[in-house]
Amino acid sequence: MKVNVSEGFANYSQRNNVVIPNSSCGPTNMIQALEYSGWQWDNNIYPELKQPEDKLTKFTRTNPDVLEYFEKNYPVYYKNWRAEANRLAIKQGKEYWQVECIDAYSPNELHDVMSYATNLFVGFKPEECKKASTRPVTRFYCSFTESNVVLSLLGKRPVVSSVDPFKRGGGHYITIVGFVTNDDFVVPKNEEEAKAQLKNIKEYIIDNTYGKFDFVNKKYVAVSGNDEHIERSKLLDIVKSVSHYFSLGPATCC
Repeated sequence: MKVNVSEGFANYSQRNNVVIPNSSCGPTNMIQALEYSGWQWDNNIYPELKQPEDKLTKFTRTNPDVLEYFEKNYPVYYKNWRAEANRLAIKQGKEYWQVECIDAYSPNELHDVMSYATNLFVGFKPEECKKASTRPVTRFYCSFTESNVVLSLLGKRPVVSSVDPFKRGGGHYITIVGFVTNDDFVVPKNEEEAKAQLKNIKEYIIDNTYGKFDFVNKKYVAVSGNDEHIERSKLLDIVKSVSHYFSLGPATCC
């Protein structure tokens, strides 16, 4: 059995982003997961930016509600980011949101803030999005529960998580779009049944916005990371304890 919620879609690449391409895996994965889930957004926002992932990056870094949430909930990270961003902006002749920080976490690099911004970007109000686990478009959890991922994919909903393939303590957003099973797999109806079926999953399918990764030589080998198949054990070895679960949007075909 093969499940792939991204069939018919080409994955997004962060490499062609105008705004901080090396650090925009968060917005890029969120945009592609929104599209796979049937969500729409106002394309008229920031008309100078043509790609939706660039629009979401700017939104995450400039929207007053997002910045207020960032500062209130992560004051040290916020202070360090604004200080470095302002300093680099002056040096590079850019605005603060256009520069890539090396020594500070920007809002699009913090999963909770990225989740909050994505819900606002689609059109929901701040008061509807305060609690991470009940946000209407994408809910965020500081955990990776494989059985819930499987159930989400069976419900035609992608899951955005993060991996550390180089084992350096970093993180890179990826979108889990499907899986491949052996012949013994039985479609589960609940979490308990899903846990029992995990042993029958051979591979997961991910869309990697930076490209195809070679797990043997630990390097990227292709620009396109669309529908990359990864052995279950390899994904579980590098995945981090974060998950963004998506609801089905109004554009989803019934």
